[in-house]
Amino acid sequence: MLPALAWQWRGRKRHRNAVRWRALAVLLWWAFLKLGVPWFYPSVYTPWVYLALWLLVTGIGLSRPGTVTSTPRHHYGYLLLCFVLAVGLAWTTTGRFTPSGAIDIAPPFRNGTYYIMQGGNHPLLNPFHNRKGHQRYALDIVKLDRWGRRGVGLLPADPKLYYLFSDTIYSPVAGEVLRAFGDLSDQPPPERSYDPAIGNHILISFDRYRLAMGHLQQAKVFVQPGDRIEVGTPLALAGNTGNTIEPHLHIQIALPTDSGWIAVPFTLGGRYKVVGDLMKW
Repeated sequence: MLPALAWQWRGRKRHRNAVRWRALAVLLWWAFLKLGVPWFYPSVYTPWVYLALWLLVTGIGLSRPGTVTSTPRHHYGYLLLCFVLAVGLAWTTTGRFTPSGAIDIAPPFRNGTYYIMQGGNHPLLNPFHNRKGHQRYALDIVKLDRWGRRGVGLLPADPKLYYLFSDTIYSPVAGEVLRAFGDLSDQPPPERSYDPAIGNHILISFDRYRLAMGHLQQAKVFVQPGDRIEVGTPLALAGNTGNTIEPHLHIQIALPTDSGWIAVPFTLGGRYKVVGDLMKW
């Protein structure tokens, strides 16, 4: 965003129409980033700071008479840029709608403000999951403080400094525990482990489906295979095990078939969640 705002600032003395085109292009770029990628540093509220800067730069540009002439060639270039950005924005927006066949489950947390780090039915919104058949609709969830930060500092190496670490995870469904594994040690971020990639995890059978939750804390899985659980049953504490660069909860639902597991879309508390969504549970 900063290079885009600098480009807009440099054009503040151009013809008024050129100023408008540049402002529109930067606004579309902001919307593309706001809706398409997670904002982490230093806070998830950072996009609104950039939007305020855009308003300031736009106001200054429109309040001054232009001194550089503008030709139709310039306008065609700006129009093409805005068109490409608008198409990209529309392309990513398609992954924010609730897919058909989604089932509703309860939120897995109850104690604070949470943020979707990855999620949505689009490869840009959900890059590590969407191309994997059985993980297509998976979510990665982190916890925030009142300032929108995920932990103490930008990239703390101690998992205990992340706000999600040791948060209690509650069962989103009623069913039977098929698998409960909690032997792996928690890793210091950003170290990863791939055996297994899901880390410490729980697998639950409900109706015809299987719900998996991963990256749980070592020795803090409270259930065992064969346990019958209800919605709201405490299952485990959030940790940092497996293929993860920081503490977060991975959650996914799949339908087992003879030809393999098929990803199932789901909503949390009646709403389909995608990257960038904030929830207060």
